[in-house]
Amino acid sequence: SRLRKEALDKLEQVIAKEHELVSLGGQAAAAAHSLNTPLSTIKVISQDMYKQFRNQKDIKKDIELLVSQVERCSQILKKLTLEPSQEDDFINQELSVSEYVSEIIKSFQEISDKEFIITADVFSGYIYKTSVKSDDTEIIYKHEFGVNTAIEDTTGAVWFTQSTKNKNEERLFGALSKSLGDGAVYRIPNSKNFNDSTSPQLVVEGFNFANGFYIDELNRKFYLSETLGNQVLVFDLDLSNGSLSNKKVLSSIPTPDNMQMNHDGLLWVASPLSNQIYSINLSDGTSTVVFDAQTDLGKEILQVGLNRVKNGDGIADLIGPDVTGDMPGLLTGMIIGEKQGPFYVANLGQALIKVNR
Repeated sequence: SRLRKEALDKLEQVIAKEHELVSLGGQAAAAAHSLNTPLSTIKVISQDMYKQFRNQKDIKKDIELLVSQVERCSQILKKLTLEPSQEDDFINQELSVSEYVSEIIKSFQEISDKEFIITADVFSGYIYKTSVKSDDTEIIYKHEFGVNTAIEDTTGAVWFTQSTKNKNEERLFGALSKSLGDGAVYRIPNSKNFNDSTSPQLVVEGFNFANGFYIDELNRKFYLSETLGNQVLVFDLDLSNGSLSNKKVLSSIPTPDNMQMNHDGLLWVASPLSNQIYSINLSDGTSTVVFDAQTDLGKEILQVGLNRVKNGDGIADLIGPDVTGDMPGLLTGMIIGEKQGPFYVANLGQALIKVNR
């Protein structure tokens, strides 16, 4: 019907923006973490220099300029990392998703040497590469099927998930209605040198709706959400040749979706059907709920969904207002800011949920 087509079109747009937000949130947190320590050192030294040389007119102005610029950098960092103690109209406003993305990009441009942002389209299969400095966007690959999540590693390779072999919206939702086992993880060896004559590498396959993932390069691990498997998987990662091995179930949680690593080393994973965010201990796979918007009726629906998945059926028809409750839309991810600052809950709606720690 026309209404269903309009709803699907809108969902496509929101999903693409939501994946970009999650990627941007991770980049912002990483940039802030890397810059805070050296910035604090420069601030202390510059203040000591000012006290020592403030009576020497020939260098006083230079030191004052240095101190002021350090303070400016500090304010930019606070804005970038969404510091709650910072008086900032950006934080207090109710922003649209597009305005939010624009503000983060603007802040990120000022302090980061990150050149590109990778995004994907779960319906069309396009993977986009956007310049942080110029905002120019190019298509680096058109996959045969929809692409759920795409992330670039430090070697320049782009990893992406194929949730199912969907070439249209109906086929995508069909994979949420019945376990099909055609989800996969692919890898583009180097996005800079990729061209039409080369094909991405199929890394692993056979998943029931492959979804969000996280690349832990430091510990050589790759974490993957298998949504209709109700499990988060972990692989050994060999970044040099782009291989994944030794698949294990890290944790069993309902309908895992996008994920991010928190500052305490725990893996946060969104669960759409439960309307919650889980925190997973990587050493033993135990999990706790760190954000809970589940309603009483939603709890009952979740149990119905879990029973269906055990029987090889799906959950597509269960997703609706009774599950989302007061949320603006279906909970699908999160943006983790500074350690002591708030985090943001992403969803398939028109607003983000700010949560103070």
